[in-house]
Amino acid sequence: VYRVEEPKVCLLLFRSGKAVATGAKSEAQVEAAFRQLHGVLKDNEFLEEDNDFKPEDIEISNLVITHDYERPVDLNRLIISLPFDKCEYEPEQFPGLIYRLDNPRAVCLIFSSGKCVITGTRSVAESNAAADLMDAELTEILS
Repeated sequence: VYRVEEPKVCLLLFRSGKAVATGAKSEAQVEAAFRQLHGVLKDNEFLEEDNDFKPEDIEISNLVITHDYERPVDLNRLIISLPFDKCEYEPEQFPGLIYRLDNPRAVCLIFSSGKCVITGTRSVAESNAAADLMDAELTEILS
């Protein structure tokens, strides 16, 4: 585990040579954190001299965003209105409704407060599209 102070990002390093960034608020923060890590590894001779940092080697494979529907959501009403095969809601196990979107491919965790966590997307555009789709469906069902 390597913690970068500015930007505040946590990097998990694996024996395979792969690393995962968590806590970044933007792609630029991810790049800055990996650039700092690369510099530390190179300065301490964990990398060969000719091993240069290449931002194009960074691959976003799972973006997680938070979203606010900005009003309370009746999850019991919502579960019976959404497609059964795309939803899970077991409040004894987990307080949120799990809603799986097909296009864009994403998983939305919807809470009764109206707060949502959207995960599984690979870009900010996909995350925003998932949030917009979820908002549209909630507005249609709950209005």
